[in-house]
Amino acid sequence: MRVKVVWTSRDWVDAVAALPVQEPLPCRIVLVRRERVAHSLRRDLIRNGLGSVLAGTRFVPFSVAAGEVLRNSGAKFEPGEEALRSARLSALFRSQVQLLHFSRDLLRSKPGWE
Repeated sequence: MRVKVVWTSRDWVDAVAALPVQEPLPCRIVLVRRERVAHSLRRDLIRNGLGSVLAGTRFVPFSVAAGEVLRNSGAKFEPGEEALRSARLSALFRSQVQLLHFSRDLLRSKPGWE
């Protein structure tokens, strides 16, 4: 497997444009961290004169790809659970549960602990 390290947005634009496609219809799948990264890539492709690459290119966030892998494997999960993580941690830190490795008072006294 060939791995290419992308350092700049221009490198990423070039890497997307260089993805192999099979005719008659191009089909490229680009994994992105967030939808706003996909939007930025689309914008940069157009700005660099590579707008035609967008036809047949699908930008898929990691979370969506991970959900599809879980669905295909038959695993049961609830989409959106990751959005509840910070609320669950906040409730845990406010509860009387004793943490093994960190003092709750230490965590609460630091800015941004929530």
